[in-house]
Amino acid sequence: MKRLFLILFVLTLVVGCAKDIYIEPLSDLRGVYEGKYIIKTDTGGSLEQYIIWTFSDNKFWSEIDTTKTQLKVFCDLTGSYTLGDVVTLSEVNTQGQQCNYAYVLEGDFSMRRPGDSVILEQYDADANAHKYVRMEKTE
Repeated sequence: MKRLFLILFVLTLVVGCAKDIYIEPLSDLRGVYEGKYIIKTDTGGSLEQYIIWTFSDNKFWSEIDTTKTQLKVFCDLTGSYTLGDVVTLSEVNTQGQQCNYAYVLEGDFSMRRPGDSVILEQYDADANAHKYVRMEKTE
């Protein structure tokens, strides 16, 4: 009898609590962000540039913020993105600009979302470089 009562009690908890479990879906990135793109090479070199980044439903636009920099090191970019375990930037277009392709943001990036920030990171073995983008949402 105790065993039956225990089984019924456990089943009641499992069935009753299952409705209360809610896993929040990965939120979208839509909006305008400002921040920095930093690249650090394995040889110790480092470059950084201020950026303005806009995400729509599945497209992105990244441009160098020329109001905060004298020299434009990286290229403006457009492309598509998908959210999953990582953020994948694909179909990246440099809009005909002359770029060092090793600095172009493309492929899979880990993502963290502290507050209104987005932090993207990637180690690019081909370029022997760590690519790091930290942005704050402005709109």
